[in-house]
Amino acid sequence: MTADSGEWLAGKLGQSPAIDKHADLGETMSYFAAALAAAVVALAVAHLRRARGRAVKPVVQLVVTLLVVAAAAATLVQTYRVGDSGARAAWGSVASSR
Repeated sequence: MTADSGEWLAGKLGQSPAIDKHADLGETMSYFAAALAAAVVALAVAHLRRARGRAVKPVVQLVVTLLVVAAAAATLVQTYRVGDSGARAAWGSVASSR
């Protein structure tokens, strides 16, 4: 859905370096989302093992938790970067003309 709206926007505004940058950044979001999803699945597996009385080494729990936090932070930063570049592509010329 967001790729379609981006293509629509590019059709309305025409190609520009700002739109190209936004598109390039947007294409990376699936990697960030996949990394976050994988980390969350690992955390869920560790939690389920503990809930069922199976041992989970504290260091494993710590590493998995840190991976989730790191993946979430990276996804948040990348989401900001993509959104900011999109806003600049869409509104940069409007804001700079005032």
